Amino acid sequence: MIERPSLLTSAVLACALFACAGSARGAQDFAWWEGEAPAKTNFNNGGFPAKDYPTTRDGLSGGDWLANNAKQGPDPLFATYDVEVPADGTYSFWARKFWQHGPFKWRFDSQEWAQCPRGIALADRYTLAKFVEANWCNLGQVKLTKGTHVFELQLTDVKQGDEGTACFDCFLLTPKPFVPAGKAKPGEKSGKHDDGWFPFEPDLDQFTHGPGKEAILDLRYLNEKSAGDSGWVKAKGDDFVDGKGKPVRFWAVNWVRGTTSQSHEEIDYLAARMAKSGVNLVRFHQNIFDPKATDAFAIDVKYLDELHYCIAALKKQGIYSDISWYYVLGYGDKDKTRHGLEGYENLKGDHHPPFAMMFFEPRMQDMWRAWAKAMMTAKNPYDGLPMAKDPAVMIAEINNEDNLFFHTLNPDNIPPKYWSELEKKFGTWLTRKYGSLDKAFADFPGQKNPHDNAAEGTAEVMAAWSMTSDGALKFGPDKKKRMQNQVQFLAELQRDWFAEGRDYFKKELGYGGLMTATGWCTADDRLLDGIERWTYQACDIIDRHGYFGHGDTAVGSTFRMQTAMYSPNHSCIPFIQEEGFPHTQTEINWFKPNPRTAEMAYLCSTYGALQGMDAWYFFCVGSSYWDPITSNIPVMVPSVVEQSPAYALQFRRGDVKEAPAVVHQVLTLESQFALDGCTKFGSNSDAAARQAGPPDANGAVDPMAPFVGKVTRTVAPAAKIAKGDVPKAEDLSRYIDRDKKTARSITGETLFDWGNGVSTVDTAKSQGVCGFLAKVGTYRLGDVTIESRNEYGTVHVISLDDLPLATSRKILVQAFTEEKAYGWKFAVAKEGDLDAKEYKVTDMGGAPLNLREVDATVSFKAPFAKVTQLDENGYALKPVEAKGSTIVLPRNAIYLVVER
Repeated sequence: MIERPSLLTSAVLACALFACAGSARGAQDFAWWEGEAPAKTNFNNGGFPAKDYPTTRDGLSGGDWLANNAKQGPDPLFATYDVEVPADGTYSFWARKFWQHGPFKWRFDSQEWAQCPRGIALADRYTLAKFVEANWCNLGQVKLTKGTHVFELQLTDVKQGDEGTACFDCFLLTPKPFVPAGKAKPGEKSGKHDDGWFPFEPDLDQFTHGPGKEAILDLRYLNEKSAGDSGWVKAKGDDFVDGKGKPVRFWAVNWVRGTTSQSHEEIDYLAARMAKSGVNLVRFHQNIFDPKATDAFAIDVKYLDELHYCIAALKKQGIYSDISWYYVLGYGDKDKTRHGLEGYENLKGDHHPPFAMMFFEPRMQDMWRAWAKAMMTAKNPYDGLPMAKDPAVMIAEINNEDNLFFHTLNPDNIPPKYWSELEKKFGTWLTRKYGSLDKAFADFPGQKNPHDNAAEGTAEVMAAWSMTSDGALKFGPDKKKRMQNQVQFLAELQRDWFAEGRDYFKKELGYGGLMTATGWCTADDRLLDGIERWTYQACDIIDRHGYFGHGDTAVGSTFRMQTAMYSPNHSCIPFIQEEGFPHTQTEINWFKPNPRTAEMAYLCSTYGALQGMDAWYFFCVGSSYWDPITSNIPVMVPSVVEQSPAYALQFRRGDVKEAPAVVHQVLTLESQFALDGCTKFGSNSDAAARQAGPPDANGAVDPMAPFVGKVTRTVAPAAKIAKGDVPKAEDLSRYIDRDKKTARSITGETLFDWGNGVSTVDTAKSQGVCGFLAKVGTYRLGDVTIESRNEYGTVHVISLDDLPLATSRKILVQAFTEEKAYGWKFAVAKEGDLDAKEYKVTDMGGAPLNLREVDATVSFKAPFAKVTQLDENGYALKPVEAKGSTIVLPRNAIYLVVER
């Protein structure tokens, strides 16, 4: 019989299941069969023939797969196999197939059919050619007896006369956990690595317990026993505080639909793995509405069930949840209907999400309320609480990456009927301000536009470009004045909706958590960033997003070897803190395949703490397994997860002091509406956002200021600014040396040497270096000296027992360099400087992941007794011999533990 995971499956049961992951396996305990060797099939073996794809076959088990690109006849497209099962038992069933093509149903013998949908979660990715990849997917559990069984599959969603594109490489029945790694069978480790690199092929974590069996490196203890045990997390001034009033920071990740749709056992495992790595918050980023339903107000009940299980599983690991449930880019379908929103079918192009409609269109808002109510009030069958009443559901988001100040505000994106509604609202707003539309138009006579009609009460709303510096400030005073009015109108409209959404959750639905709204950026942050963030003040949190670099991972795609270490002010690390609010960045990553991404975790932890960031969310986790770097923004890679122990601990424990404000700006809301401008730091992965901002009433701000201390600002109506709230600016020349290209923090704990591309952190409990290590070579810190011959990487030394390094009895030494897929190759595509030089991917490579060898030593001032190398999961592996007070780091070590 086919067995579904128990609804009460817990992380404890998952840990027991995975406990045997590292044990030796014989051929007798699993069944593996090749897709290209069916007993019967009507597939035509077309689509990706060996003659057209000769170089890809090495990535396939057995060198081939069963393929089809023929049209379906009167009978379903099918294949059957005779499978020899080694013993009675319950097996996990896996299939390796072509991406999300070829949804199918399957069964053993005459058991009931089970489904593999098009959107099945993919546990790994292996690229065979451009747009052609093989992926493992977990199809659940099946109970079978020893002996021969018939396995049958049939393609679904294919009608007679339609082409059924599908490929199957191999299948697996295993009674034990399986680590997907290309064509490798259970227990196989290839050991493949390029010169100067070592293979990264860890077992699934066993989560063992008992004397001598525990992981030496495990941050689960930082979390509550169960998330929400102390009550609701609150916003208090600039901080988050837990239910007991204690300030708390969050090291977070994003889960998407492919993550949540895994089996319960896989979710339990992933939750435990995240907690062990220091994660205490997960953001679920997936639309809750049902895009296939004819009912506009329907939600996706399957996803809601997945979400409920994930929340319950994470709660058991002390991990809170953040619900991102409305993403405008995910709304819509191929025939352009929008559930009763008219006119999208007449717009040019194939895909027009309802940008901006949430802020002013009643039907869109009604749908939003219906989705929110269904989601927040439904009882969670796995823990008995609706989300609205569950303190583990820490944050609910009003929307994601939709606002009124980006270029998506454009009549090309919004049907005329609704654009006219927006212009009617603008006319009403101007009438209220001026007394009549005629008086309003008279105030900017040189800007009479075709849609202006005083008799009909409409005033033209101009596309977002007209609110930029180029669009608003270069066409005379009338254009500027008109845009000043439009900006204020849109800002109030946006803030009012955020306030309405907040009140709906808190007052109507009884939600006890925090509310936030997230936007990407504005069309011109130099003019509009202060206004955009002011609208977020209707909620509890100020949020932003930011990605660094440029690149994609497919063969033929280009990327840049970008690094923030030579231009830290161009990254998405520096920010301005709005006074009185906690700050989060719910999406951040460094683009792959650039291998120089080790710096991200270091910079987030070190300079995030210095500046007062309250939560970093890395985007995004694809599955419970390691990503072979076929995604350009992976999280399940060593540079993020394996580096988390040191950097999550440093960030969450508060090892790096939060700095006082070295710059404080006071901007009246009136000045922002007047388009006087504001300061903006960092980038959102495009060069246009790389500015420190124009000089304004507060004066220009050094772009390296956030690496000295906090940069804060007040944006409020003049009448509401407190008398003591005045601009402030430290003499930053005492901390920033432009000739040497260094910035020292006001706390004295961090130094950024952007001339050499390195940064150091030196606190009582945490000391380390990041960047182009060989440039300087030797780094003398408070309690340790670090020497490295690696061109690039990180070496970090941190106390594990919460004592200063000088007296700590258990210390982690964590080292990391670069990561890539084995065999990955690239060539120069375009010459240029460090940031502009482009490379082209010539070979994606494949399993296993490779890490560049470590070449470093760490010397301690205080003596120590014992050094142990840990494996990738934090368990003791072998002793390491020290030379006096100096440890030569093993070339294949990420973790060492030093004991006194």
